[in-house]
Amino acid sequence: MGTFQLGALLGANQSFEDFETLPTSWLSLSDQASFFQTESPSQVHSSAFGLRVFADSTGGSAHIARYDYGLPQDAHRIWYPEVDTHALVSWVWARAADAPSSGQLRWRLGGDQESFSPAFAFTGSLQRYQASVFVQSGAGVPLAGPSRVTAANSRCTGEMDDVLTQVDLLTLYPDWSLLTRERATALQHRTREGLLQRFRWSSAFEFQLPLRWLSSSEAGMLNWWWEGQMNLAFTLDTSDTESVFICRIVNPSQPVGKRMRPYPDRWAGRLELAGINPGGLKF
Repeated sequence: MGTFQLGALLGANQSFEDFETLPTSWLSLSDQASFFQTESPSQVHSSAFGLRVFADSTGGSAHIARYDYGLPQDAHRIWYPEVDTHALVSWVWARAADAPSSGQLRWRLGGDQESFSPAFAFTGSLQRYQASVFVQSGAGVPLAGPSRVTAANSRCTGEMDDVLTQVDLLTLYPDWSLLTRERATALQHRTREGLLQRFRWSSAFEFQLPLRWLSSSEAGMLNWWWEGQMNLAFTLDTSDTESVFICRIVNPSQPVGKRMRPYPDRWAGRLELAGINPGGLKF
């Protein structure tokens, strides 16, 4: 069993990238490499489309493509302004497309420094890979994208889907009264004959997390996310790569505002999270 984590999402529309449309923010970095949409079942993790990446063997830059978390998806607007150092974590579901490509591609995340995921392996389905860095406030725009392990001498092909990049991750320790439920959007009525009819349109997960012993920085960050109605990635179990939900804080009032006696710098509150995208990441 892992831990609970909550982080603010970066990317187009402040959400994950599922490649249903190929945004113009993806930049090609080498004339010896290319990428395009694909809808083969082995190349898709959620929804309908994934991304296929191809790099020739003639050399050139080791970086194949790049996604800038700048305008209009400005990381400087999303991260919490009261801290100077921000943790960034980027996930991608990927694989090498064939055995010769195994170990030839990896995921790159750039901040103040660069970080790389383990090299993509040739597997039957897409697996989650992670890269993480720290960025200082006022620094350049973070970026992410596929990169070659070596810049020459081997042609390689990879497949990716669902890029999910978070900033200012918090590890949460809720009380045992944590509540998880699925809420349906439905309409029901009775006919003149007395028959009950119910029409269900959609459903989404909801979570209630009682929190205690929060630091002043953690309390401020949660209230900042609530005030800005930011899209968040909620990881219900860090040991399970499929337990990620895209959500917002939907408390009717500020979620954290109670001090814990006798400690002036410890806070308590109750988070109410609601899923916002029932048709996206199908975990």
